[in-house]
Amino acid sequence: MTMTPEQQHILYADENGDLEGIFEVQFFEPHLRAERQEALLAMLDDPNPAVRFDSLQILAAWGHSTALDRVLSLLRSDSDDFERQSQHRLSGADTTHDQLGFTMDIAVSNCEHDDTRLREIAKLLLDAARTGFVENGLEAFISRLGDTTLVPQVQSVILEKRDAGDVRGAGDLLPALATLAPATAWELIREFAGQDYFDDLAMGVARTLERIGDADAHRELAVLADRQDLPGASHVARRALDK
Repeated sequence: MTMTPEQQHILYADENGDLEGIFEVQFFEPHLRAERQEALLAMLDDPNPAVRFDSLQILAAWGHSTALDRVLSLLRSDSDDFERQSQHRLSGADTTHDQLGFTMDIAVSNCEHDDTRLREIAKLLLDAARTGFVENGLEAFISRLGDTTLVPQVQSVILEKRDAGDVRGAGDLLPALATLAPATAWELIREFAGQDYFDDLAMGVARTLERIGDADAHRELAVLADRQDLPGASHVARRALDK
């Protein structure tokens, strides 16, 4: 299904009418949101799943109650309504849940701090991450939310992904644990060190050490900075040390 020019404008045009993309609209100031809110709410029930998904992402990022309820309903159900609406640019993996993580990361700043739906959405996205794709979206949301009651769940997801062979996914979620519980993140880093799979975790470990930021973390970052066989982790480590 194709989008109409009007739908593309509502979903992707900046305040000047240029098609800049969904992120530009998600960060609209309140006076700009008002101009599109009614149309976006109607588009939540559009026959085109891409229109429904992107309108949901925008409204949820704005903290709109209807959209947050719709996200909860989606995650609680077995619906495949939005399956593969977001795909990894290289692997083609379904990144829909991780994309929702990016959306909710923005939403945290637009919702009441005590909105219990945020915690519930975080729990459901973490559950989905046990077997699904994880990159930076979910980590950003969990870190921004800062809810320490999620620590046991975050830790268990990291370990489950490690045990299932998704070591890179485990590493991508590790910085969120450092935000919520630095000591617990340190325990996992020490557990991972020296293991055969450590190289696949190294980028996440470097970002986690940067997040922790204490003297011990800086010493470990210096070690990673010299690992020329791990260019991604080495770059992150050098960048952190240069700050």
